[in-house]
Amino acid sequence: MDDYKAKEMARDSMAKALAAANPRLVPVSEKVNSLVAAAKNMRIELKAAFPRVKFAVRTERYSMGNSINVDWEDGPVGVQVEAIVFKYSGGNFDGMTDSYEYRRSAWTDAFGKGKYVFANRRHSDMALASALRTIFARGWRLAEAPNKAPNPDLPALVSAFRKGILWNVRVVGTDDCLQTLVNVELSRRTWALTKVRAESEAACAA
Repeated sequence: MDDYKAKEMARDSMAKALAAANPRLVPVSEKVNSLVAAAKNMRIELKAAFPRVKFAVRTERYSMGNSINVDWEDGPVGVQVEAIVFKYSGGNFDGMTDSYEYRRSAWTDAFGKGKYVFANRRHSDMALASALRTIFARGWRLAEAPNKAPNPDLPALVSAFRKGILWNVRVVGTDDCLQTLVNVELSRRTWALTKVRAESEAACAA
């Protein structure tokens, strides 16, 4: 019990220190509950990191808990956003034990949490078309026309990608289908400048 109390005191002390060190963030209080504070702080951090990207941060409450959904189009890749928003996760579901594992930290004590946090990146037609152009520029050919220079109908392929039809389109020179190749290309692309890079480019242009 003494060890438990010592850990509680240490975490409380760390939470207060974090709140003092991050005055721009909204602390959990009697007026701002943990879920609301977490959503507010995600918006603050995401805007600071990616000022040119519009994020939708929505909370949801239900009988078994709550969640925070973060959605955006193009912009930063998933891991860049997850590094920010997953700090506000109150735990995770363990499929091996079919149970939820709660996780408490000084950060979530100070700035809030959601039981589940989801980061969902969408892609514009422009991004999909660009990824397809890159794939064909590498010299890959569709299996139905392996000896012809690619002259793809990009709008049709974008539509087919959204419908999941490209899972059935084979590509010469790789074991992957076109749907997979597009997903891989999209996963490595950042479509927005971070604040640090944006400020650097602005300074160079001045």
